[in-house]
Amino acid sequence: MRTIIIRILIIAVAVLLQTSFLNLLFAKNLTIDILPLIALIWVIIVGFEKIWLWIVALGIFADLFLFERVGISVIFFIGIAYAISFFSRRFLIEKKLVGFFVIVLFIIISFLLLDLGKILISENFSITNSYINIKDTIFSFKKIVVQNILNILFFYILYFPINKIEKNIKNHKNKISVIF
Repeated sequence: MRTIIIRILIIAVAVLLQTSFLNLLFAKNLTIDILPLIALIWVIIVGFEKIWLWIVALGIFADLFLFERVGISVIFFIGIAYAISFFSRRFLIEKKLVGFFVIVLFIIISFLLLDLGKILISENFSITNSYINIKDTIFSFKKIVVQNILNILFFYILYFPINKIEKNIKNHKNKISVIF
């Protein structure tokens, strides 16, 4: 029960940060996506098999509170989470320097795919309108670089507290299983 409450609080705080606090700090066209970062962090720390339902919940809350079509964030979060899980089995992501670069690469690729997916969905898959918006997004190289640097920075800022919380959850579960 304690795990459920703690993870719901993590989702609520992340949604609150995404919807209110971060919009005030940064320019309108520059967004920091805390919610996909939380999904990536959870997969790296806990593993895809143990956390995928929470990532689905995170995606549903993201869609509801960001007023997007329900299910789009879920598909994106699960896809990125599965991909990072797939590669984390091949590399020890949290242990090696190579893992740092793999995480950075995943953050950059996933947020580019997120931006492109949002453009396609917002234009109702109209190729003409989507092409114009994609062209504007791709050619704003400075925006992409700054946004990815901020996403990487926020990833590592969020990683350590969530890692500590998840270790406490694991220790609490181990204590309970030893008692019984």
